[in-house]
Amino acid sequence: MGDSINYKVPCWFGCKRKSDNPDCRKTCHLYLHMNYFITNCGMPDADRYLKVLQPSEADIEAFQRLEELRSNIKSFVEDGKTLYIGSLETETGKTTWSIKLMYRYFYEIWSGSDFRPRGFFLYVPEFLQKIKLNEFKNSFEFKELDSILNNADVVIWDDITNQKLTDYEQNFLNTYITRRIQRGKANIFNGMIPEDFEQSLGNILASRIKKSELIALNG
Repeated sequence: MGDSINYKVPCWFGCKRKSDNPDCRKTCHLYLHMNYFITNCGMPDADRYLKVLQPSEADIEAFQRLEELRSNIKSFVEDGKTLYIGSLETETGKTTWSIKLMYRYFYEIWSGSDFRPRGFFLYVPEFLQKIKLNEFKNSFEFKELDSILNNADVVIWDDITNQKLTDYEQNFLNTYITRRIQRGKANIFNGMIPEDFEQSLGNILASRIKKSELIALNG
């Protein structure tokens, strides 16, 4: 996990200064902190620039509630709360909203923060597939990820309900999620809204996630 600065692309933060100037980014503490957080949060480079979301009529109240959460995200994380953003259809903005919340948290805490991963985006299906096939490059890579999942202030569990989990996968995820909840760490889950959470996730993991605030995006 690196923290290098790619000067070939515009500054993602959208500063009004000439952010394509390398000297600007070398001396901007805001950029240096935010670049570190986002470079080390598990997000692919292509997803750094968030999509602009416009709510359908069905989602106006949901967007308003998500904006309230974003405005108070520091308290949300410090209180170790959990949120589930779900939908019955794909491409409704669940992942984008999850990232928006994490980015706002980074912005709220960058000043005075040390350089360590404060939030992490985990694409659950890919993570479980790598575990199943033992595809992590080396034990150090997994130990580093294990530490982040246990200690990051907030973790996004992306697409956690998009497939039926095996008993092994249920137990594996439950170990991390239960430990985080017990330690007062915040979690943001997103995925489809299944007819039966227990059927998809197993009883224990479903019970953890169903205690989250649920926001449904239907548009």
